[in-house]
Amino acid sequence: SRVGEPGIVRERFFLPKMTEIFTGLICRPPRKQYNVDELGPSKFLIQEQMCVRIDMELVNRRQLKLKCSHYLPVDSSSMKVEKPVPCVIYLHGNSGSRIDADDIVDSYLAERIAVFSIDFGGCGLSEGEYVTLGWRERDDLECVLDYLSGDKNTACIALFGRSMGAATALLVASDDRYYHMIRGMVLDSCYTSVRQVLQELAHKYA
Repeated sequence: SRVGEPGIVRERFFLPKMTEIFTGLICRPPRKQYNVDELGPSKFLIQEQMCVRIDMELVNRRQLKLKCSHYLPVDSSSMKVEKPVPCVIYLHGNSGSRIDADDIVDSYLAERIAVFSIDFGGCGLSEGEYVTLGWRERDDLECVLDYLSGDKNTACIALFGRSMGAATALLVASDDRYYHMIRGMVLDSCYTSVRQVLQELAHKYA
């Protein structure tokens, strides 16, 4: 009947539009663009503690090149790490990047704790087109853990994750291959169900 037609037309328009919105919000949120210069100097002082930032590139299991930064407290004379130090891996949210680690780097370095930050695949300057709310990002974290496990400057490892990064931390910490490597976690704005995230977005944008 004619009474139902407007509703049908609206539904046909509404569903594809919502699919497009969800895809953009979840799989391809705005990519955080930045220049490497915005990471700051590679050598700097924090409360009289000399520190260095070493930028590097790791390759994950999907052969994506991941841009990373390793912040280390060093001896001011030799510019080397005197003895192995604890390291915190910073894991950003779904529209973030390694530059977000600036919020925590100074406070940890002042306590002689290293920080390792990464652009997840599909984020920042790393390769990749999409994010997956932790599902594939765990490959990236595992890649970092594999690297740090062979790093002579690393004594032990903790994770600091925000949103998608926090969910990624939980997924990897529950893996029998890696849980023994992780001494502690800070989980900020974590979610434990992607279904719940989708439902919340549906209510918000419906």
